[in-house]
Amino acid sequence: MGKLIALLSCIPLLFNLTACEKKPTETITLSSCVITSQGIGEIVLGDTKNSILKKIPTAKFENSVDGDGVDWVVITYDDKVIFSVEDRFNYLEVQDAVCKTSAGAYVGMTISQLKKFYGEVISVGTNDANSFEEVIFEKSPNNIFFKGYALGYFDDVKKERTTRDFNPDGIIEVITVTK
Repeated sequence: MGKLIALLSCIPLLFNLTACEKKPTETITLSSCVITSQGIGEIVLGDTKNSILKKIPTAKFENSVDGDGVDWVVITYDDKVIFSVEDRFNYLEVQDAVCKTSAGAYVGMTISQLKKFYGEVISVGTNDANSFEEVIFEKSPNNIFFKGYALGYFDDVKKERTTRDFNPDGIIEVITVTK
């Protein structure tokens, strides 16, 4: 009787055969691209094009200019895309979730999610150089910065550059490593 009920429960799903199949379990893999205080993936702060090519012969370099007129060097290798504003890579940036910190933080997470790794928000700051806002946590890793738009609530009348009022649903769009 139990087999008959199980079989009958699949009849309405004849065209969706996977509904009666055993679904595979999801496996979680660790990122092969780790963001540390020293760099992103295999690229470390202070690298040059030549030193990167010695470590990663398949690396490709492109020059690009963003909407604010900033010159970028875009480095691609494997499934990774890393940005730098200089040929002497003292500022590195990642804009997708391929790379993660050792704690597991990646681009696309909210401030609330990052608080689980790094504790309470100390401040959210902004500057005139670009429109990104940067969030600082009580346990923020050295040299690693989490940036995005609409991360904090600023008092425009006072022209605040920093605030403790943060948007818990604010999404991190960029993670940078710099000294």
